Order: sequence, then C-alpha cells, then structure tokens
Amino acid sequence: MKTSRKTAIICITVLALMLLAQVAGATPVALIEHKAVREKGIDALIPAIAKPDSKAAARINSLLDQIVTKKLNQFKKQSGELKASPDVSAGIKRSLTFASAYSVKFNKNNLVSIRNDAWEYLGGAHHAYYIDSLTADLKTGKVYKLGDLFDKKADYKAILNGYIKKQIDAKPEYRENMEFKGVDNDTRFYITSEMLVIYYNPYETGPFSMGAPEFYIPMDEIEDYFEQDITMQIAIVGWDAVEDIIKSAKAGK
Repeated sequence: MKTSRKTAIICITVLALMLLAQVAGATPVALIEHKAVREKGIDALIPAIAKPDSKAAARINSLLDQIVTKKLNQFKKQSGELKASPDVSAGIKRSLTFASAYSVKFNKNNLVSIRNDAWEYLGGAHHAYYIDSLTADLKTGKVYKLGDLFDKKADYKAILNGYIKKQIDAKPEYRENMEFKGVDNDTRFYITSEMLVIYYNPYETGPFSMGAPEFYIPMDEIEDYFEQDITMQIAIVGWDAVEDIIKSAKAGK
C-alpha cells in the first residue's frame, strides 16, 4: 500500500508540474498590429489581428475597427460643423483634436482582450475621454459579454457587486459621488492574466472629476465561478496551486 501511495503521489506531482509548465510556456496566439489614421487634428490607432486566417479573426478585426471608426466619424462630423460655424472662434477651431490608442491586455489560448482609449476635444471646458474594450475567442469569433464569462449557476452580479462596493467604500471620492447601480450583462470589462477589470466611462456613474472608475477583481478569487472553457483559456494556476495539489495528495485527500 505504501508503494502504491508513493507512486500515486509521484504521478500527481509530475502531472501538476506539467500543468504549471504548460501554462508558464503559453505564448500569444495572435500577432496584433494596427492601422494608423493621421490627419490634421487626428492621431488614431486601430488594432487588428495580423494576417487573419479565419472568418472568426476577420469578424474580430471588423469589430475592433468599428470601435474606433464610429467615434472618429462622429468627431469628423461634429468638428466639421464647428469649423463651418462663424460663431466658433479661430482658437477653438485650431484646437479640435481626436486621438486613440490601444493596449493588449490578454492574448493566449485563443482568447484576446484589447482595451481602446479615445480622447477628443470639441470645445468646452475640457476634453472628452472614452474607454472601450473587446474580449473575444479567436477560434470561434465569439465576443464575450460579462455574463458569458461565468457559469450559469453562478450569481456573478452579486459576486462582482460585492467586490466593487468594497472598493467604492475604500475611496472617499467614490463613496461620496458615485452612483453605482450594480453590474449587468452589458457592463464593460477587460481581462488580464491576473485581473477582471470592470470600468465605467466619465459621467456614467458620477461627475467628470471622477474620471473613468476602474475596479480590479483578482482572477484567482473568482475562478471557481467561471464557465469551464474560460477557466481553461485563462489558465489560472501557479506554483502555490501546484503545492496545494501535492499537499492534498500526501494527505490522502
């Protein structure tokens, strides 16, 4: 019996180390490039999957393009009207600007999460600022909404609301000014290897002075509630998890 148990522990340890090695060796599944739009008053970067080899990747590229071009076209229309107006000063007309940039927050195991930031000035006391994001499966082309990340049995709204409310209470500015009504399936988010990030654009939950509030929720604290495919794609595991597996095996659990 001792030999059998020892053999079992060795096998479990090897499997745990293989799992860790697989995750540690994960590499980005897609090369992300961008198209630059540079005109007078405009400096925009539109991200894209380089050399899309499937309908899924092409669909994702189309959606990434829409995120930027929709706002850019709105800016061009509004700035054109302002430039044509005799009531707008020459100084304001020279100051009309639009810019956008992006950052790849997650890119492995056929899952990509990209954040896009856009700024524009169309007169007034200050510029406008927007965040958008897209989290999608490169294999299927599925674009995830917040609820899609979680198992159907999980009350993800209550779980995430709990984390967010604690972070709101910890910041006096948020506690005093934020009108948080709770997350829903359309709440914006992006993911990193370590965090699920919930965010709101200026004015959505409070005054402009609050900026764009972001709430960081550790992946390893909510992974048990994720839908199974998401758990595998995010692959939340580390040496601590391997040690727990080995300890459980030695304890006969």
